[in-house]
Amino acid sequence: MQEVEVFSAKVVDEYGGEYPQAIVSVLRASETSQRTLVSHEGVSPYDEESEIDGIAYSVNYHYTATTKAQGKRSRPLIIEEDGDFTNVLTVNFGTEATAAVMGGNLAHNDKIMAIIRADIAERYK
Repeated sequence: MQEVEVFSAKVVDEYGGEYPQAIVSVLRASETSQRTLVSHEGVSPYDEESEIDGIAYSVNYHYTATTKAQGKRSRPLIIEEDGDFTNVLTVNFGTEATAAVMGGNLAHNDKIMAIIRADIAERYK
């Protein structure tokens, strides 16, 4: 099992409240991808090729490390999208930040979480 992904980032709530040092935890991540195993001439070990097509995710956040340390509850990050409020965010793969992670050499699950961190950072820079 993988540990819960927790990181510090700026977030903006659905009312425009800004929290520059929020403690963010990834609650759920769902990806669509294609993994291909390739053996050269059928004698070498498989090389894995992976292409991520999309990631949707939900996160909760504490306003600051202090509110987390005080035991206050985290709240879901809610955004307005197409006139509706949602807590499901979709990664924008068209940014330099996500492209840099995609080109990196991380293990698959680590890459998913790094892409989510990059998406949050890009979304609220």
